[in-house]
Amino acid sequence: MLRTRREILSMLHSSAFTTGIHLVSEGPGHSHRITIKSTRNEETHFFNAVLLVRSSEWYTYRLNVFGQVQGIELVVCAEHDSCLPIPVWSVEDAKIYQEGETTTPLVELVKREIRGTKYGSLLFIAALLSGKQEVLSILSDPSFPRSTRYRYKAKARQYANLKPGIKLKID
Repeated sequence: MLRTRREILSMLHSSAFTTGIHLVSEGPGHSHRITIKSTRNEETHFFNAVLLVRSSEWYTYRLNVFGQVQGIELVVCAEHDSCLPIPVWSVEDAKIYQEGETTTPLVELVKREIRGTKYGSLLFIAALLSGKQEVLSILSDPSFPRSTRYRYKAKARQYANLKPGIKLKID
């Protein structure tokens, strides 16, 4: 798995010819903002993107609160493991995931053994923050444990607010 910003940018650059996604510019210094050019389907589009190792970092860094306000249109990441309200380009998969699209179908989160893993839990919370109907119906099911329901709602409230400290630099 790609773990650093430099590795992700290197992979993005080396696969540009086959994928049609080209790096146009990097942000200043240690900024996570990049500009990419997509030449897929004979059309050229430019996107302001944020570079993350995993797409779930969108919520860890609270970009769901201030990211789109600052003009982020796309997430470029090594591994897509979340449910985001904007498109995601996964460098490892060389695939674009549309808004709300996940690698694992959300109906699989009904199973406790999937939802009980770290990945499943983060995916459940991300889908809850994105307002996905599949997760809302699971959460409102009377057989769903009440304590688990409260824990997920508390975690979603936590991710919906800014935390104290310095924000991720995307300027």
